[in-house]
Amino acid sequence: MDISVEIGATRLLACMLFATSLVVAPPARSDPVADWTEISLRTVSGADEDVWSRLHTLTLVHFAMYESLNFIALRYASRLTVRPDSPLDIPGEAAAASAAHFILSNVYPAEKAALDGLLAISLGSIRPHYAQHSGIETGRAIAANIYALRGDERFWLPNADYRARLATGRTRSRGSDAEFWSALGPLHWTARVADLIVGNKRPLLEGARINAAVSMAVSDAYIYAGMEQSNLCGSCAANAAVAVIVGFEFGDASLPSFTRTSDERRPNSESSELGRQIGKQALRYFEALERPQGR
Repeated sequence: MDISVEIGATRLLACMLFATSLVVAPPARSDPVADWTEISLRTVSGADEDVWSRLHTLTLVHFAMYESLNFIALRYASRLTVRPDSPLDIPGEAAAASAAHFILSNVYPAEKAALDGLLAISLGSIRPHYAQHSGIETGRAIAANIYALRGDERFWLPNADYRARLATGRTRSRGSDAEFWSALGPLHWTARVADLIVGNKRPLLEGARINAAVSMAVSDAYIYAGMEQSNLCGSCAANAAVAVIVGFEFGDASLPSFTRTSDERRPNSESSELGRQIGKQALRYFEALERPQGR
């Protein structure tokens, strides 16, 4: 899979012309959270692995970007990293791109060359900053910590039968963007929410936080639904969880019409209620720090 050819033209990567060479135009904006969310979706969707593994990787990427940006801005409590005494004068764009690149390169080492090229494009679009190298190293270090702590985490797995039902086709043709997103299965929630984040022009840290919350909630929904003797509908729980997050962050009027995957049991109220509780817990996970007066 050559993801430098597969990346869509709807983000920063709209400046890329996919042929035998890359032609780069000045980007309209620099949003590495949106850019690397799309890169991640394109990368995991082409991987020869089950959907749970793809969800796990996507969650790692989003938490790596969020924790890197939060380490710099010092706005939320962290359960995965230590925190500095005060906010840092480091470019968050470089940290976020570097963090996402680290996770994807370690999970998919065969794609490292293509990912290196995409990272160079991302970094080239960021405004000059005297501490850009520090931003790159910060993102890499935070991502390495996330990967070490959670990279091989498999103690909460859906059972084997459920994992088999979640598996998607290993080979498929690329069609329109709509066909591509619909083929993502349980990953489609991330794609839809990412569009909402961009459309509402959320700051980098807030976009990364929302993405992380959605990835965590969707993963938890499928984990609980996949437990032994569970009669829960994973996509129904995920749908309800994401609706809680989106409604809180953007208002109920912004709720997109998410579609359930076709491999699920019939919806039931228990699944929806579980999803709502998962969504609320995902929002509570990101606890804002109290700032001293005058800061």
